Amino acid sequence: MRLGRAFAAVGALGVAHATLLAILAADGHRPSFAAGLPVAAESYYRVASIYVIPLYFVLWIIAAAASHRAARAFGGGGSWRDALAALGPAFALPPLLLFVVPDLIVYVFAGHGALVAAMRWYAPLAPITVLLLSGRALRGVYGLRRLHALVAAFTGFLAQALLAAWLLR
Repeated sequence: MRLGRAFAAVGALGVAHATLLAILAADGHRPSFAAGLPVAAESYYRVASIYVIPLYFVLWIIAAAASHRAARAFGGGGSWRDALAALGPAFALPPLLLFVVPDLIVYVFAGHGALVAAMRWYAPLAPITVLLLSGRALRGVYGLRRLHALVAAFTGFLAQALLAAWLLR
């Protein structure tokens, strides 16, 4: 059952972000920072709205795999399945609630031009919260000391970050 909740959390993040991207694409917007995008900036929001849902599942699995290996290296006793279940909500809910939902609200009430300025205030909270919640989850699953759990969480975070940074804006 816990794994089902984890899938639901990651799916909710993907659907919400795909919705935001589709709205931005339909309104003719392009990312303000387009360097290194895998597609032309003019079509990024449209294309990303298609791949973002499966991408979040891939990123979650990468983060969980790296965190699992690090936690096991620290002597933790948890299983891969337990890591997936525990890290799903920790991975997905902070970006959903502290990045995507605020972006939707800012866009609806203030427009695309307000996104960059507004996200400076709320966006940094998402990765910090992901790390803290992931560390807490790993501590519970693997029986790790707090520092080891945070290092394992940071390992997972870094493992998925390069792919995320390349494909998400």
